[in-house]
Amino acid sequence: YYERFSPYQDGERLRSELLHAVTRPAAWEAELKLRVSCGWRISAIRGSFADKRSDYIVVPNCHADQAFGILLEPEGGGHFSKKSSSALVGGSLVCLQAALLYTSSSGERLVRVHTWSSVTTPSILTMLKSVDLGATLSLIAGEAAERACSPRDGGLAAARRGVEERCRRLVRDTARNASAAQAEVVRLLPLYALGLIQLRSADLASTP
Repeated sequence: YYERFSPYQDGERLRSELLHAVTRPAAWEAELKLRVSCGWRISAIRGSFADKRSDYIVVPNCHADQAFGILLEPEGGGHFSKKSSSALVGGSLVCLQAALLYTSSSGERLVRVHTWSSVTTPSILTMLKSVDLGATLSLIAGEAAERACSPRDGGLAAARRGVEERCRRLVRDTARNASAAQAEVVRLLPLYALGLIQLRSADLASTP
């Protein structure tokens, strides 16, 4: 998006971006299959794709400039069983494996497998030290976009309220469990969330 586009100022940038878009390596007719450690489940997948199930998505055109957000939670959600609570024992690992079946530009059908793992902790303070604010905001924005596109879920108004509520809960829970220095990582979250809901696409000034 170029606000007040000028061919003299923005022409070269537009040319460069178009050239990149048509020459970047791409995977075609891609299918992404996900698996997760026992005791965990995939609660949501965020991103742009054609079809999905709980652990499977179809991506007609997949390239390096795309990103998918995958939300994991212990089995049972907020009601922890012995199986799900054991997944949060400090030092235990949660693993996610993603297998991408795709067609290359040369017509070959290939598989690429990526395995990711992370140490879990029941400590909120330890978790706060590893928060990625950009990734957190991206997931909040993805959830808001899905809600905004669904009139059944309340549309734009519900999307905006959802961003505000997510931000409020994160800041409140952080303030309850961490000192000011330890909460530094989420200090800018309200500012970024405000910028998100003030985007033109989320402007609800005319909404009663």
